[in-house]
Amino acid sequence: MTFNYHYKTQMRFILALLLFLIICFSGFKKIPKNNFSPPGTILIIDSLFIDKFEISNEIWKEFIQSNMDEMLIGSDEYIRLIPDSTISIKLKNYGKIKMKEYFNDPRFDEYPVVGITYEQVLKFCEWRTKKVNEIIKQRKNNPLIKLEYRLPTIHEWEIAAQGNLDSIKYPFGIDIYYTLDVNKYRSINCYYPEMTSLNYIRKTNDTLQNIKSNSYGLYNMLGNVCEMVFEKGLAKGGHYDALLENCKIKETYTYSSANKWLGFRCICLVTKQITSNKSKKNQK
Repeated sequence: MTFNYHYKTQMRFILALLLFLIICFSGFKKIPKNNFSPPGTILIIDSLFIDKFEISNEIWKEFIQSNMDEMLIGSDEYIRLIPDSTISIKLKNYGKIKMKEYFNDPRFDEYPVVGITYEQVLKFCEWRTKKVNEIIKQRKNNPLIKLEYRLPTIHEWEIAAQGNLDSIKYPFGIDIYYTLDVNKYRSINCYYPEMTSLNYIRKTNDTLQNIKSNSYGLYNMLGNVCEMVFEKGLAKGGHYDALLENCKIKETYTYSSANKWLGFRCICLVTKQITSNKSKKNQK
């Protein structure tokens, strides 16, 4: 199966890509060489950063579009990058929809990408690493660093999800309820004991109606979609269709293929890169 990229969708991609490049360049300029932070990420330990939000449909479409010069729509290479077309997803106010609509319709650009495999995610990480490092190299007076994007290990993911809270007192790494303007809200997008209606997948950045960040400023570490980790076949965090009790940080899920509740986010490792004798002298 293929997805038809109409003119309007193409223009949306071009504008989104331009915005992505602008954000990257502006982010690099504002941060000193010795205090570099990749755009869209949060520092958790040392030189290790993690995405603030889960990877969205829009970002995954940028990944596919960026590779279109090297493949044709409908080719084996193209099919190996698109989400599993046999999967269906239930969305609030939309009902049950096919993956083609969920992935390709601009209304769902900000929702987490699902229906993808571990191998596809590895290719995404390789592409993201290459593209962002190219941006850094094009900068005048670049910060002499190298970035590597990959899936977090279980240990790294748990550190990010726990934040700076005690793991015994806060097994979810966050208060499971929060109050805003005297109204009480659920902090995690999953099934709470008092819920009697269906629950649905939500936007990665749905910060008003549904979720609250943890102490690191990360959203949806628990609930919404389960997140792949570096250890193949394992995922963390629970998801929108899971019970609250099964969304604790220490809970680990297994999978063998793409799934409607399985997504991911990346970590980014920042390392220094000495490229000249002059740079070596400056580091002393």
